[in-house]
Amino acid sequence: MTLLASTLRKMDVLVTADGRSISRRNGVVVGIHDQTQKIFPVQDQPIVIAHHGQNHFWGHPIGRIVKDFAADLIPGLSITAILDRLREALHAEVRDTLTKLPPDTAAGCWIVGFGRGEDEPEHAEVFWKVEGEQLVCRENHWRPTSIMLAGSGSKGLRTEWAKVVDASVATVQATHERLFEAALQADVHPNTVGGHIHELLILPHGWQWTRPPASAGE
Repeated sequence: MTLLASTLRKMDVLVTADGRSISRRNGVVVGIHDQTQKIFPVQDQPIVIAHHGQNHFWGHPIGRIVKDFAADLIPGLSITAILDRLREALHAEVRDTLTKLPPDTAAGCWIVGFGRGEDEPEHAEVFWKVEGEQLVCRENHWRPTSIMLAGSGSKGLRTEWAKVVDASVATVQATHERLFEAALQADVHPNTVGGHIHELLILPHGWQWTRPPASAGE
């Protein structure tokens, strides 16, 4: 219930997310929240954590869990090391939650930015989904230059990284904006993409909001 976009270049990363979260009961939509924060920067580090898919575990919103994890994250770790710690921290909760939900339900987290000793940014993902009677946990890793999309809203969207590899940050922002406009206009009901769009730029020595999240946070 998300659209996440990340454009990973040699000296920066732009990460954009929508703000929509949909609650269902027995397959029926019972609530829509449009101010959900899905991008969480790590304080004083050029790293962000983002999430997509199922966003409540053991009665807690994933945003709160990720915020707590990021607050305790010691400096100087590689992106892969952070991914390992996050997977270990979340796996039991994700497993117990997803195995009680419809089999098409999934959950994923991104770790994006400049890790220890890295001259270029890295983008890593841990992704869980129940397939048949198995809980599958996958990892994905990308390096520049790449455009990554995630979430239910990413289906059918197309990207051309050649147009952003040496372009200005404004051009990358415009590219993300076109992707989100296409997702928002998709002929699906209910549309799982919507709400407050927030966006963050990661640089080698820090990060900055280009479009801050809604004040409601979680």
